[in-house]
Amino acid sequence: MAAVIGYGLLMLLSLGGYCYVKKNYGEWKYKKYLLIGAATGALCLLTVALDMTGGTGQESLRSLERNPAGQGAKEVQLQLEADDIGQEYSYGVTVEEQKVTAQEAERLFARAKEELEQEILGQNPSPDEISQNLQVPALLADGAVEVEITFDPYELISPEGEVFWENLTEDTALVKATARLSCQDYEAVHEFYLRLIPPMLTMEETVLKEVENQIAKENESSGQSTLTLPGSAGGVSLRWSLPRENTHLKVLVLGMVLMVALHVYGREKQDRQRKARDSQLLLDYPDIVSQLSLLTGAGMTVPAAWAKLALEYRDQRQSGKIYFRPGYEEMLKTWHEMQDGLGELAAYENFGRRCDKPQYRKIASLLTQNVRKGTRGMQQLLDMEAEEAFEQRKAHARQLGEEAGTKLLLPMGLMLLLVFAILLVPAMLSMGV
Repeated sequence: MAAVIGYGLLMLLSLGGYCYVKKNYGEWKYKKYLLIGAATGALCLLTVALDMTGGTGQESLRSLERNPAGQGAKEVQLQLEADDIGQEYSYGVTVEEQKVTAQEAERLFARAKEELEQEILGQNPSPDEISQNLQVPALLADGAVEVEITFDPYELISPEGEVFWENLTEDTALVKATARLSCQDYEAVHEFYLRLIPPMLTMEETVLKEVENQIAKENESSGQSTLTLPGSAGGVSLRWSLPRENTHLKVLVLGMVLMVALHVYGREKQDRQRKARDSQLLLDYPDIVSQLSLLTGAGMTVPAAWAKLALEYRDQRQSGKIYFRPGYEEMLKTWHEMQDGLGELAAYENFGRRCDKPQYRKIASLLTQNVRKGTRGMQQLLDMEAEEAFEQRKAHARQLGEEAGTKLLLPMGLMLLLVFAILLVPAMLSMGV
């Protein structure tokens, strides 16, 4: 129920936040994350509902499908609930393949049973006087028969034959040994008894042991396509089910990963755009300064020269003759600010602040000084700045060339490997390598 409430709140708050942001703030760049959060909450609610109604694997079972004969056994993980026992168990059931009944191995099984009852005693005198560890064989009848032995109660003797004396609580106990004999595709079961002191089993141990025995007996049956699960053990009823699949948690994690990925992609895209804009600003700067110097040297005032450059760029951009150039775009914004009544001094300062480059802040400082102190010496300063800007442009162009050469190293290396392959493979084939 807590998961339902939490996912419901996630869906409602995300959807409500999206509607509120869309109504009051319009195109907010992060509002898509709210939609992803709402969709994630809705999907999680759906998967929780399926889990609660049994739609994602929580279903009652009475039998399990066997593999056809020859394909081997399979392990099925189930959830076991027993009446009067509040704990729920994760129970692994081994479903053996379909077995065929055959008589060809009966003689070897009879011989193996006689050898087993003698070899398993080890240093003990008889099955009624077990005082030392047992010697459990792996092969019988000259290696023709494989043997696997289980003991009941299993707490007293390990499958390897070690006796756990610390678990003995009575003077004597009768331990049942069940030997599963196999000869190629044929099997047999041999049971005999050893005298030991048995432990006191709890109710849980009794129920689980009886469940294990019933499943083992069911696996011994031949020709059945399904394994029937026990419905009761130790006087209590049993309920079986497949483990719950928490699909809603997977959907929640997927939604969170998607939001993080979109955020990282958006930041990376912004960084690429910022770097491209900065590079283009550096390329535009020498042209802007040289044209301002040329126009002011021809007798135009700085505002008039500024307006001429900005308007020419606007006309050529609208006609498609040139591409987007951020330096001239900022000049055009500055011209619009001056047309809207902003002072020339403030407009130049805004220009340098928006471009956020040392070169543009320098030209903005020169233009603001021209407004404050007049045009004396302005032409000489612009000429010097134009020469320095072209030197900087040369250095920037060399840097871009070096970066381009570095980016070409990988494809050139791949081409070199391809050339080596073209030359070496025919040579190696001709030599029979």
